[in-house]
Amino acid sequence: MVGDIPVHQALFFLVLRAFSKLLRVEATRQADAGVSALLYVDDWLIHAPTKEDVLGSFQKTLEVLVEIG
Repeated sequence: MVGDIPVHQALFFLVLRAFSKLLRVEATRQADAGVSALLYVDDWLIHAPTKEDVLGSFQKTLEVLVEIG
């Protein structure tokens, strides 16, 4: 137990927080490259003025995420 929280639950929250922080760093890099996205845990909502812009941003993001693993 960690306080009133079971150890496995505390570890889950710690891992989730670290994962979210790492994704936020990559999202900032993507924003600098012109990709506009909203993040929630491991979901990315990419938005842009046109369908073509969304598809281009999606492709850029997918390439980077595959590259970093």
